[in-house]
Amino acid sequence: MGVLNNDRIMGLTQGRPFLIPYSIEKTCGKKQPEISGSISSLYVFQMTSSNTLLDQIIETLYDQNLDSGQSLDIHTIISKRDDLHFQIAQWADSLADCTALLPSEELLKQSALPDTRYAVQILLCIQYHRLKLTINFPLIMKLPELNSTESIGKRAGEYIQHVRPQVLQNDWVAVQEVRYLISHISTLPGFIDMFASWYTCNYTIFTVILHCLALFLVRQHYPRSSEPDSPQIRQEIKACLLNMRNNRRGIIVSQKADYCIQRLLVVLDALDKESQKDSSNPLDTLTTDFIFQHIKLPTEDFLKQCSRHEESEQARLFLGIFSSIPLCE
Repeated sequence: MGVLNNDRIMGLTQGRPFLIPYSIEKTCGKKQPEISGSISSLYVFQMTSSNTLLDQIIETLYDQNLDSGQSLDIHTIISKRDDLHFQIAQWADSLADCTALLPSEELLKQSALPDTRYAVQILLCIQYHRLKLTINFPLIMKLPELNSTESIGKRAGEYIQHVRPQVLQNDWVAVQEVRYLISHISTLPGFIDMFASWYTCNYTIFTVILHCLALFLVRQHYPRSSEPDSPQIRQEIKACLLNMRNNRRGIIVSQKADYCIQRLLVVLDALDKESQKDSSNPLDTLTTDFIFQHIKLPTEDFLKQCSRHEESEQARLFLGIFSSIPLCE
């Protein structure tokens, strides 16, 4: 079960095909371990079930990451998101009492050396909010295309106007919760090395930053929306970047992501200044050279393949992280 979980985690996060076929997965016992058993066994079981759900989310809302160019319409995204949101709630309710999700306020109170149970509760809470972020993103990115009700009809547009603030608020809360938790555990001695927590935290905080950028863009299209406002989002990105720098351990991917985000922030700040001048479309005021310098070049540098030296460095890190994930007995 642990090997299966590792394969699913690495497949989803590294963007590679699953090495263990679904036929093998069906033969694996999915019975939840006894509460009296190893807390590590319980953690692996619960993470495996959540990653199965994450796999379903990627297949349903992201076209299995195949980039086929066929985007879902707004109605399909909303209906599928609602169904997946309910499944996430069911997963959270299914957690054993000893690892049940707790409010972040309660989890953040602990400042002593973490024990295994506390580590599991924190990581499952991060996973819960990560799942919510994943189902929100396709809908959030669709919203800027729908700032006019003409293309979808008046009543459908009114319904989307009703749904939009709920989705944005849901995503904003998840962004803050994840950042609070990761910032907290980064200060606890030894925590970041438990259950491959560093791997989870380093890449999840990058996901949080991407959501902040998306929320910022949506804010430009709907300036009259409630929170988060642009200064709040900007402050959150700043806090996330600081967290990512503290935990990246010299990883080249994180360094390039940092640089790319810094360039994007230059563009976002320019957009924000133009929007304050009541420009009809702030993007129209930005020159092609400006966008090329601060978006295209750093983004291509971030996405291009690493050199052989970088690949070998990433491979060593990958093997170290993979071996630190508990496989159960």
